[in-house]
Amino acid sequence: MRRVIDYTKPREPLLERIFQVTISVPMLNLIFMLTKSKILPYLLTFLMFVFGIFGSFLLLNHNYIASAVAFIIFIALDKADGTSARFIFGKDPESRGTLDFVLGHIVGVVYIISFLIILIKNGLLLETYAMLLLIGLFMVFLGLQSTKFRLFSLYNLSEEKKFDIIRLRGIYGKIWRLATKSGIKPFPTECDGFVLLQVFLPLVGFSYALYFIVVAILFTLIEIFVLIFIISKAINFYN
Repeated sequence: MRRVIDYTKPREPLLERIFQVTISVPMLNLIFMLTKSKILPYLLTFLMFVFGIFGSFLLLNHNYIASAVAFIIFIALDKADGTSARFIFGKDPESRGTLDFVLGHIVGVVYIISFLIILIKNGLLLETYAMLLLIGLFMVFLGLQSTKFRLFSLYNLSEEKKFDIIRLRGIYGKIWRLATKSGIKPFPTECDGFVLLQVFLPLVGFSYALYFIVVAILFTLIEIFVLIFIISKAINFYN
């Protein structure tokens, strides 16, 4: 018997995985009792986009709790659309994946602009500079992520083969295997940082903005370090 959870990605950022298991998978279980229409994954992707834009609009209008709720739904839908596509089609169609990528990044840009406007309007200059640093690091992350994907395509590397190349030993290897078995990445990621900013910061108040942004910066730096490590290992292995 097919289970929805079996069609989730093998590893997800910790906070996104929590939303996926507690909201996305139960939601899909209910939806699949009613329909398994082939348009469902595309509909969920569109709804993801709508809630992301709506959450940014609410943030800009100081409806912080409502904004946090909207972004919880946005994240849950972002996890549900790909899972539903793999469940229905057997794999995620490239057309839906491209649509998800484009709409997700549009939401990201709109959110960042809204967040910066809030910081500037409140005279939080240090926080604004910190956020600009985070954006710069995120651009570095995207560049490294793109490089990794190109290398994986060039060397025909799968995620499983990647671990054969890395060969983590000792406590690091144990942590990595345990985290993978639990369906999470064994380190905080830039996604975890943005979830903190989108969901948790509005709930506790913008007087804590600098602390949240600094944590997001640290998470992004960790992700960048891991990507550099993986890319260097792949290049050294094949050369």
